[in-house]
Amino acid sequence: KSKNSAKIASAFASVINEDVENVKLSYDENFFDYIILGDVLEHLNNPWKLLKELRLYLKQDGYILATIPNIMHISVIKEIINGKFTYKENGILNIDHLRFFTLNEIYKMFEASNLQIQEVYYIKHYTQGDEEKYLLEKLCEITGEENRLQYLSGEYIVKATCRN
Repeated sequence: KSKNSAKIASAFASVINEDVENVKLSYDENFFDYIILGDVLEHLNNPWKLLKELRLYLKQDGYILATIPNIMHISVIKEIINGKFTYKENGILNIDHLRFFTLNEIYKMFEASNLQIQEVYYIKHYTQGDEEKYLLEKLCEITGEENRLQYLSGEYIVKATCRN
């Protein structure tokens, strides 16, 4: 899959198709305006280490954009309280995911990498059926209404920059 994408992209851009956790990048420090990590961090053994390394290649006013699935989505919580954590071919519990994050853990990971989150965009995956809707209402009663959006977000888009 990634080899085909790399081949297509190489028609109009310089492309490196390597294991991001084991490649030594040949770019100068402070080289990139943007580094895009689309559905990457959850597949890595050590996403914290990668973010620290990539930060070196980011210009002081540059940004890292990352999409990250949300393990706190209502559909996952429903499964867990019913004793299930079944991996699937795609989605939040994708069988290829090695790491799982809540919004709080995403903030901690970026802070530990000396990156400051500027914005977070929520990609909503709405409730499926009456059971999830009922659970959502009860969870909001228990944990507070301010958590509703986290229960409804299947994925986050994070925009982060270097800390001063």
